[in-house]
Amino acid sequence: SIRTLYCAHSHMTDKDQGGAVGDRYRNMVRHESEQIHRRITWLASFQGFLFAALGISWGKSRSLTQLFAVLGLTVALLVFIGVVAAIWASERIRRDWCRDRPENYQGPDIFGYYPAGMPLTLYISGEALLPIAFLLAWLWVLRIY
Repeated sequence: SIRTLYCAHSHMTDKDQGGAVGDRYRNMVRHESEQIHRRITWLASFQGFLFAALGISWGKSRSLTQLFAVLGLTVALLVFIGVVAAIWASERIRRDWCRDRPENYQGPDIFGYYPAGMPLTLYISGEALLPIAFLLAWLWVLRIY
């Protein structure tokens, strides 16, 4: 069945309890998604500011340009670490859901779509790759300047 493709059978059987368990896990998934969203929004805003500052300082101050590049690189790395931590947390939530999901649960899954057959695809999503793109851009700035 589709259910066994995604999760092993669990020990819970009470239908009402299943709805509460599903809601609890959906809230945890929502929290991790919001964390990723905040980190990516902050990354994009901060990187935009740094690239604007880079344009002003380019050719005028080598040390200031290098400072902006190192700061941009550091922020991108920190956001990448935070996004990967949220992906790990989501994987843990998914594993726990598979363990706790009631046998007779017929409600929606806690994830809209979860690549159960290829979980590593979570790490090549836009959320995970965007900080790497900024990191590479700043490395390139350091290299050519």
